[in-house]
Amino acid sequence: MTGPLLMALLLEGTAVLLLVQRLRHQVWRHVGALFIMMAILYHGVGEIVNRLGVPGVERVGLTTAQLDRWQLFVGPAILLFTVAYLAVLGRAARLPLREEGVGHTAAFFSWKLLAVIAAPMYIYVLSGHGGSPQGGAQLGASHTEAGLAAQFLLVAMVITSYSFVIKQGPKRLIPTLLLQSALLLLLGERLRVVAGAVMLLVALSMSGQRFNKRHIGTMAAVVLTAGVVLSASRVTVGRQAYGASSGTATRAKAAISGILHPSRVFTNLDQQYFNRLDGNDFAAFTLAGMSQGRPTMGVRTLYDDVALAVPSALNPHKLSTSVLNRSEEAAFENQYNMGTMNRLPTTLGTLSGYEGPYVFEVLAVLLGVVFAAVDRWLRRITPVRLVAGVGLIGCVVYYERDLSEYTTTLRGVIVLLVVVKAAQLAKNAGIRGAPRRISTRPDVICRPARPSSVSDHGYN
Repeated sequence: MTGPLLMALLLEGTAVLLLVQRLRHQVWRHVGALFIMMAILYHGVGEIVNRLGVPGVERVGLTTAQLDRWQLFVGPAILLFTVAYLAVLGRAARLPLREEGVGHTAAFFSWKLLAVIAAPMYIYVLSGHGGSPQGGAQLGASHTEAGLAAQFLLVAMVITSYSFVIKQGPKRLIPTLLLQSALLLLLGERLRVVAGAVMLLVALSMSGQRFNKRHIGTMAAVVLTAGVVLSASRVTVGRQAYGASSGTATRAKAAISGILHPSRVFTNLDQQYFNRLDGNDFAAFTLAGMSQGRPTMGVRTLYDDVALAVPSALNPHKLSTSVLNRSEEAAFENQYNMGTMNRLPTTLGTLSGYEGPYVFEVLAVLLGVVFAAVDRWLRRITPVRLVAGVGLIGCVVYYERDLSEYTTTLRGVIVLLVVVKAAQLAKNAGIRGAPRRISTRPDVICRPARPSSVSDHGYN
């Protein structure tokens, strides 16, 4: 281990200590806390496993000194983000959940109606639409299909699971989590299974649901099993089994092959897992290019991300532009001569290229302030805030991607928010069939966490 890496790990460890000391058992229900943990996973833990193990081909052309230079900036950035986040979160981090919106939100969503809405989208994607030729959830044959898969399906499935658990009781959580994960596994992306599980647990935690070791252990087991099955099936039958041209039968056979041959997961284990945590090579290439005289990216690519998220009806020519205008990752690779590889840009890694490494520290502080403001806003759950929160949780879990993840997800969330708000107004107007009263029966709503005193800094 080199000095810069050890310094970065020390700063990241300090960030974790500050986070746990302030939030205690409320860590699970804060999106900003989840962001910090994801950043440390990709930039801290990921760097350790890559230096101790076999580095991936994505690092070819990088020196240890160049990787260390990035560590000198990302470690302080994570700590600055944490300090700014906790400072703005302030007293809200020590107050109990505002429960008055939980009953309304629980009564508002109908899991049966949501299932009817989500089922056609799931069947559409399962039949081979919205994926890449090699498998996964990248842009495939149709931008519209890929948008359906990325923006609506996952959020719709999580909200459906949330509604079912919040109404049927916490005993339904584990069966629901298992079913949701099994359905997502057939779509062929490991991170999507992880994202769905985390989104569901955090959403329930935001509504006051308490978790025990069995819940956390089940989530870990689900994530591990999904990873083993998908990795083993990819080795056995290939990634194309989950690609854009693969139907339900092909995906099911691939999943079964992974279940029958779990030992295949040990083939190329370092490439499948260790290198997939490498969130540093992209940013290290970026800083190395700047030090060699290449200009910073500015906010041009962020503007392109926003333009790409505009519906085709309003921006009909967006897909005919250069790939450098449609992919922030491709624009960075071209600007800093990285070569096209399957690197992980990450949220902070992308921010570092906008105006250089020193402005990057300021941007990390501002981002911490934004996440704190959002978490304060999410303290009171409403149907609109729940949908927005679930979408943001998904973006954070997909931390490995660039900032286009936020703009495209935001488009889907806005559409869902419009639908939710319209339904909410219809219910409030007393349309026939709408509930006149909000049920607060304890057997309908998951029992919220018992609030402690303000001086206890959280839930017991």
